[in-house]
Amino acid sequence: MKEVIVGPKRASRFMPINSAKKAGHRFTIHTDSPSSPIGVLREMRVAVTRKTRSGKYVLGPDEAITVDDAIKAVTINAAWQIFEEKTRGSLEVGKLADFTVISKNLKKTPPEEWESIEIVGTYLAGEAPVNEGWSWRKTNLMLKTVWGMIFD
Repeated sequence: MKEVIVGPKRASRFMPINSAKKAGHRFTIHTDSPSSPIGVLREMRVAVTRKTRSGKYVLGPDEAITVDDAIKAVTINAAWQIFEEKTRGSLEVGKLADFTVISKNLKKTPPEEWESIEIVGTYLAGEAPVNEGWSWRKTNLMLKTVWGMIFD
């Protein structure tokens, strides 16, 4: 991006998330799959470090955000963006308790090591869903998704 697509000046302004924060905006971090890989920790790491995939460049270091800001961007701010902040996005009495448990503390693990973090558990409405393996329903959903990606 920096060398070929937009040049160094524009690349430094790519995704000006910290500027949005300073201006008082709520911001979220998400992927636009299939155009970008799915992986919330990857997206958070990029927002915190501003490092390119190759690690060769840091684009707009002034646009980096804190780990706390990144966590907020994928939890309560994301819930707010879809008008669900009253029922999800944070762990509070009366909310759905949808959350993921990870193997390391994001606040104590350097972002460069976040690739080693594993998902330990996922909870929906406070309960761990039972993985029943492949079912006709799951297969049907997968086929519909693939069909939609190819033909829609």
